[in-house]
Amino acid sequence: MRFLCKIAGHAWRSGYCRRCGATHKEHQWEQIPGKCVEKCTICGKESNIAHTWERIGCVSKCAVCGAEGEPHLWVNHQCSICGTYDKAVQDLFNASYVNTISDKKIQKILNSLNQETLTELAIKAKCAYACHAAKDRVVDTALLARIADESDNEYIVRELRKKFICPHCGATIDAATLALCKCHACGNEVHDFYKVEDTEIDMPDFTCGTRYEKCKRCGKETEHKEFSHYWEGH
Repeated sequence: MRFLCKIAGHAWRSGYCRRCGATHKEHQWEQIPGKCVEKCTICGKESNIAHTWERIGCVSKCAVCGAEGEPHLWVNHQCSICGTYDKAVQDLFNASYVNTISDKKIQKILNSLNQETLTELAIKAKCAYACHAAKDRVVDTALLARIADESDNEYIVRELRKKFICPHCGATIDAATLALCKCHACGNEVHDFYKVEDTEIDMPDFTCGTRYEKCKRCGKETEHKEFSHYWEGH
């Protein structure tokens, strides 16, 4: 041991003294006040320790250092405290195009949400039609992938869905609200729909080429994308 180390103590760095080369194997940790960090009183090394989380509303806050963690308590893609939906759901309902048939991640999200939740999300989502009131705003989403809720007979609903189409865009009506039909996007009323008996609906290929539709309210034309209509009862 060098004389200076005897007088002033070791100059520890990462477990050894940079002056005399002495080493030590064990740290003596003490927590730094107001921080989730502990410091070795021998060598000065610092190490992070676990936060002490406390939840206030939808905010997780450390009682020691004040750091904020995950702001929501997620249960099935929704915060059980404030009702906010997580990023996966928000991204889905704000996407310009979604593939609900082959994308298993999207299918999993949709299957975890009930029909009431899907309707609420669709109405809150953004809308390409500037003339629509806020309550009518929707977006091209996967909402229509669910042609029936749990109380519907899927086979009957599927058959009915084939027989009712919108003459403005060729989209089939959401069979879950078949009796009360109004299109958020183009404003078609129930008398605008027509029934096709015993024939298959030849739906346009939404992925090839570009189709445009005109808004009945303001005359604005917009590109028509898959699932661009959501049908609502009066």
